[in-house]
Amino acid sequence: MSNVNQVLKVFGLRPSVITRPPESFGSEVYDVILEGGERVIVKIPYNKGKLAREQRVLARLQGALPVPVVLDVWEGDEEITGALLLSAIPGKSITGPVDASMAYQMGQMLARLHEIPAPGFGHDTMNGFEHVEGNRWFRFVEDSFSSWGIDCQTVLDYDLYRKCCSYFEQAISSMPEPSKASMIHMDFRPGNLLAEGNRLTGVIDFESARGGAVELDFVKIQSYVWDVYPATKRAFMDGYRSVSTVSDLETCLPFYTFFNAFGGVSWCKRRGIVANQAFLKENVDTLRAVMHSSNKVV
Repeated sequence: MSNVNQVLKVFGLRPSVITRPPESFGSEVYDVILEGGERVIVKIPYNKGKLAREQRVLARLQGALPVPVVLDVWEGDEEITGALLLSAIPGKSITGPVDASMAYQMGQMLARLHEIPAPGFGHDTMNGFEHVEGNRWFRFVEDSFSSWGIDCQTVLDYDLYRKCCSYFEQAISSMPEPSKASMIHMDFRPGNLLAEGNRLTGVIDFESARGGAVELDFVKIQSYVWDVYPATKRAFMDGYRSVSTVSDLETCLPFYTFFNAFGGVSWCKRRGIVANQAFLKENVDTLRAVMHSSNKVV
């Protein structure tokens, strides 16, 4: 708690109660009730890039989606990367079962996000929006895969790693170019959605958001909602289509599922294999499943 106490002093705030919300795995997040009774959120991002990205994305989304307001920003010091002071949205992260009604609302919320145009394919920085080279979405995909491969080849067994590389080279050539750059969340899952009762109240955690292809945002909904509660897929898609359209989902989803899992293995390597064994296994199992379904049995 030492970091959050130091950050609160910087912001000139006196806490009464400090708790850690569930479903927070990357940056440090604290739910704080101040002495006067006001509730705020303190977020200490993993690095300064994530701090800048979340700050700018939240500013862009104000009035379009129920997202936190940035109340204050601290640029950090030699020990702490910096911090965001955010308004608290009513509701709690979704950790229990998802029914058709909630799935429908989730679909609508994701579509509302995707209806927001991005400046291009790329991400926000403190110096403005940084486009991918040539403003090409698949340049980002290729560069990410290459960067992640450095980590993955030290974690995956050689046969699985080799087959992953072969699958990527073949599959990416058949992926359709996205028609436009939309705002995508990159971690759209129940843990980053807030609800009161059976009413969806907000979306949080935009530190990885960027301008990209909307199909990538369906990966975690498939893993954490549709695969767990199969009856919710139709309701989710009905909600999504009530706001927007997605044409290449069935074609693209297997590839982006693979892409996300490969990135997940890299994340575990960088954040600590021992501390993230369960998440590592989840991603390796996904890679094996995709290889199997593509007739590249591991």
